[in-house]
Amino acid sequence: MRLVKRLLILITVMAPLFAHAASPNSTLIGKWSGVDSEGIKGGFSFNADGSAEMIAGSDVYNETSEYKLMWETETDSKPMRIILTMKNKSDNSTISKFYMIFEIVNKDKIRLGIVEDPKRNPTSIDALSESDRITMKRK
Repeated sequence: MRLVKRLLILITVMAPLFAHAASPNSTLIGKWSGVDSEGIKGGFSFNADGSAEMIAGSDVYNETSEYKLMWETETDSKPMRIILTMKNKSDNSTISKFYMIFEIVNKDKIRLGIVEDPKRNPTSIDALSESDRITMKRK
């Protein structure tokens, strides 16, 4: 019985610590930048409200008067996925979707891989060609 009481006390004390562990979504929130295999600078801003901005070279994709860019994650898949969705602001319809897999290296570094076919499920970022992956650092 003493063991059960000790375990209950331990669980009660430790539970709040686990509840505040960083989720993949909270880790991704912020600005990220990197350089791809062709030397082109790129980046993402993942905002807490689900909006996003994508920069590829001199092209910037963010909210305009016509559309908005939103992000969501699938953290139960292996590897985890980010889905960027461009939506029409007037009727909230989907214009296009952009799929990536990701891995969190640490709180300031992530690896991303482009997955053009959403039905394709690569086993890891390293399984993609070099031109389809990038390492990004928090800005």
